[in-house]
Amino acid sequence: MESRRHADDRVRTCILSCLVLAASGALAQETRPKDVPDGPVPSVDATEAASTGPVVFRLSPDRPAAVPSHPPLGQIPPKPMPDMAARSTASSGPGSAVLHDSRTGQTWTLPASAPAAAPSGVVLGGGYSGPDGPDPAPGDVVRPATLTGAMTLISPAARATDPWRMNVKLALRFGSSYFVCSGTMRDARTVLTAGHCVNNGGGGAWADEIWVYPGWDGNGSIIPPSTTINPYGWAHSTTLGSWTGWTVNGDINFDVGIVALDRAVGFLTGWFGYAYGGSCPGFWTTTTVNSASYPAESCGTPGLHNGLDMYYWFGTFDSCPNTNRLGLTTTPGCFTAIWGGMSGSGAYYVDGSGNRFLHGICSTSNRSTYAEYQRQFQDWVDYDNNTFIPTYGRGSTFDLEPLNVRAGATVVPAGSSVTLDHLAVNSTNGAANSTWVFGVYLSTNDNIETTDTLLATESYAWNFGALGSVRVNMGAITIPPSTPPGNYYLGVIYDPSTDGNPSNNDTDGWDAVPITVTKPDLTVTAVSVPAAARPGDTITVSDTVQNAGTASAGSFRVGLYFSTDSTCTTGDTLIASRVVASLDAGVSSSASTPATIPSAAPLGTRYVCVIADDLGQVAESSESNNTGSSPINVVRPDLVIPDLTAPAAVSPGSSVRIANTVRNDGTAAAGDFRVGLYLSSDSVCTTGDTLLAGRAVAGLAVGASSADSTLVTIPAGTPLGSYFVCGMADDLGQVAESNEGNNTRSAAVSVVSATPVITLKVNGLHPTPPVVTVGGPTQVTIDVSPTT
Repeated sequence: MESRRHADDRVRTCILSCLVLAASGALAQETRPKDVPDGPVPSVDATEAASTGPVVFRLSPDRPAAVPSHPPLGQIPPKPMPDMAARSTASSGPGSAVLHDSRTGQTWTLPASAPAAAPSGVVLGGGYSGPDGPDPAPGDVVRPATLTGAMTLISPAARATDPWRMNVKLALRFGSSYFVCSGTMRDARTVLTAGHCVNNGGGGAWADEIWVYPGWDGNGSIIPPSTTINPYGWAHSTTLGSWTGWTVNGDINFDVGIVALDRAVGFLTGWFGYAYGGSCPGFWTTTTVNSASYPAESCGTPGLHNGLDMYYWFGTFDSCPNTNRLGLTTTPGCFTAIWGGMSGSGAYYVDGSGNRFLHGICSTSNRSTYAEYQRQFQDWVDYDNNTFIPTYGRGSTFDLEPLNVRAGATVVPAGSSVTLDHLAVNSTNGAANSTWVFGVYLSTNDNIETTDTLLATESYAWNFGALGSVRVNMGAITIPPSTPPGNYYLGVIYDPSTDGNPSNNDTDGWDAVPITVTKPDLTVTAVSVPAAARPGDTITVSDTVQNAGTASAGSFRVGLYFSTDSTCTTGDTLIASRVVASLDAGVSSSASTPATIPSAAPLGTRYVCVIADDLGQVAESSESNNTGSSPINVVRPDLVIPDLTAPAAVSPGSSVRIANTVRNDGTAAAGDFRVGLYLSSDSVCTTGDTLLAGRAVAGLAVGASSADSTLVTIPAGTPLGSYFVCGMADDLGQVAESNEGNNTRSAAVSVVSATPVITLKVNGLHPTPPVVTVGGPTQVTIDVSPTT
């Protein structure tokens, strides 16, 4: 492109040419108002209706929103450009506007009218910079760095900004064949492109359908599983328009096309104004223009012009081969010639106030040294402004359409709130003033339906004029705590009675905002306790709780429970607890907590259980993995007296030794205890018997014994007779045992006089006196009966 200039030269040239042309009166015959005033769109706060109670997540049976049926955009070839020789000799050839309904296949031609007189200067009008207002430093005024040669690559991120977002990529279907073109936004629901992008010309076929991708960033997939197409999604054709000079005669002097859409995406991107008239040669060969497009034809360098990238050039046209044509002298090369896929892209003029008015439409090229752009002519612009856009792009009946739901956060924990807003637009020439009611829904896909989870019902009052829009602030919307973690969409659905077209009252596809719902997931990853403990013992329980979920957990309690089995529930016995103030996703909390084994705990293998969030304070992605346990052997000593030996006879006041053995038959060591030796009148030994002596045992290991020969004294006043000497282990009750009923053993003993007594009876009972052997002094008592 020999006429391209450096960025600074372009700015200087524009300023100078604007001043010179303005001074001569040739710059503009008429400047018409914009379609929508510039500046950020106004906003209104919606009010939520009274709550009907907690919202519970429900799974909807609906399916994702429909996606385009064409092949991947990067794989579709460019629409062939028309032959440069396909032109009539007349500079203002015959014809009239022609329409084609791409939904019904019906085509009709409007009555021809006499060509309008050419204006004496440039006529400018229309345009809208978008809901956020014009970019204060747009790339086509403050030049981006040149990639190579004359064309500049526009980054995917930049394509979402003013003015690049007004440039679109088109996917076309002609029968079973698919092609791509470029185009520009012309109104809220209207795209301007080349005639050969909508019709094959010379009596050829119309496109069966066209998909429009504003500012496409080159990413995303329409092949299942489909992904979001950014930065503004897509729209589909409803009505196509052109001029019979092209559709019937195949004359490239009328290579103009226009497309009405089913979605008011222009309210998100803005759209170019129009320009017609102006001298050529003259104004259009001296005024810098700008153009962005999606080249999709191989230029000889692998990877370039792959149909995914947006490129931009600026400069001036070089010639005027026909009243309706602009000539561009180029040089061979990927970035210095016009290539397939650029068809339909616009060449626009930027005035001193930053307004953009589109005049040229990329039409054809020899891919090397020369290209031509179609000029917008007055009859065409008048038809667009007065017939096609009002009737097919807008309509006269009020139609409220929600777009572009936005969320204050893309990752939202279940149970928390997220701020939302959306753009409500009236893309028609109708108007309405009312209170507008809509529902806010949570969906598992981008098809927002009333079967999805209704989060809130809200309303606001607004007076929508023609082409009116307002940003609706919905405030904080709560995601139900019961929502499983995963990917979701938030969208709105307006009340069906809002307008006469309920088919577009919801935010499907790109207009629903994707969010990721997260939840904490508390799991017990470690539990450690001693191998054994006695009832009543205080042990140390070491546990680790991890948040394996995707959201932070707020404050919760970790409960430590004593259980008879490994199935832990809050119905078990709580023995201790600890509080965790918060726990971020992926983080663990470890602690060692003292806990007391219940005094009545049964012996044997039992379990210490750890339950994270035992009070149910945290809504989790899984409530079934909150426990962990560790076995513990609950033990006690069991003291028995296996052996006890006593003399057969003892005397009151005498001291004797009692051989006794105590053994620990239990499962735990015994602490200090006493073995008591008692004198009992029967073999049932109790501490109520007469204590003879006690001996202390300083603990006894499991299976260990303690034997002793303990000296005891028979109380002096003990009546003579038959008794039992009892041994009682732990008679003071110092040791808690598994069996308290086996602690005793007894041995029979006679308490006799210490001096022998001989009773001599001469009453005939003992006719022979007894013979008593004595070893010392002996007391003899003779009882003589008075009758003897």
